[in-house]
Amino acid sequence: MRNPENFLFPFFDELRREGLPLGVEEYLEAVACLRAGIGLEAPRRLAQTLCLIWAKSREDREVLQRLFRKRIAPLLQHETPRGKAEKEEGAPEIGEARDVSLEVSFGQAVMKPGEPDEPDFQRAERPYELDRETGQFQLTPRFPVRRRETTRAFRGLRRMGRIGPPVELDIDETVETIGKTGFFLGPVLRPLRKNMSALLLLMDRHGSMDPFLPMMENLEESILKGGMLGCVEILYFHNCPTRLLYEQPNLTGPVPLENILKEEDRACGPCTLIVGDAGAARGYFDKEREEATEKFLRRVGDCTNNYAWINPVPPSRWPGSTAEKVAKMAPMFPLTEDGLKDAIDRIGGRTV
Repeated sequence: MRNPENFLFPFFDELRREGLPLGVEEYLEAVACLRAGIGLEAPRRLAQTLCLIWAKSREDREVLQRLFRKRIAPLLQHETPRGKAEKEEGAPEIGEARDVSLEVSFGQAVMKPGEPDEPDFQRAERPYELDRETGQFQLTPRFPVRRRETTRAFRGLRRMGRIGPPVELDIDETVETIGKTGFFLGPVLRPLRKNMSALLLLMDRHGSMDPFLPMMENLEESILKGGMLGCVEILYFHNCPTRLLYEQPNLTGPVPLENILKEEDRACGPCTLIVGDAGAARGYFDKEREEATEKFLRRVGDCTNNYAWINPVPPSRWPGSTAEKVAKMAPMFPLTEDGLKDAIDRIGGRTV
């Protein structure tokens, strides 16, 4: 395997485009390991080394393994002569994807019985590991929508408009002006196109939403770190939105609803996304909650057409609860990858 640094940076750059949180420090660390000869024994050793340095989560590790098989393994098939170091160690050949086993469990590979040098793909996918010192299970949370998928979905929430000082040449207007006057009096400029989307995120907290708290925090962080929205405002409520919303998750800092929802063009109003169980978590029907939610949704509908409801409770639990009624008042989607994409299409004005 000669000079693996030739393909290291393109591989590193592709991982960054896939969303892995990698920087210069991680890249230099990998270069230092390769220059020291670490991970050069065999392709599987190289994959394990890169996983240990660059993979910060199970999702990151899956992306790294997939791209390694796609990009690096074919290169190493031509770089590494068969019948040498790899076969001496009993390692598999590179040509077959199943032979390049890349699973690493963050510092300790999970081995197959009878194959001490070969990690097991299936075993490494377990959502738990047993700590042999304490005898306790180390549980890993698995959200219905991964952070990378959430961030990618909200980056698609775009409403382009022109705002700011005129700095871009408007060719059509310039030509039209010349045709009208017969003289070139100067270029006609216009503002740059920017993303004008403003997201209003209303999140239910406490009570029946407490079990979903890690999911809600993951959703918030994914949206805030997406970086593609013009403005994101997050407010909180309990059970159903009323005339008061709150700036803090502990329901402090009240903000009147009238200060948030202003009478504007309904087609250009803020993209409003409501996140809550709507009574589906407890599974019963509450008439007062239905009436309060209906009143709120009617007020939202007077200000914007672009609103939707995300429910973390599966749709199979909506019938018979207040959520069944609320789903008839507002477009309601489950907190899944497809449901999130449909909700964003709805608030982005791409679907009716």
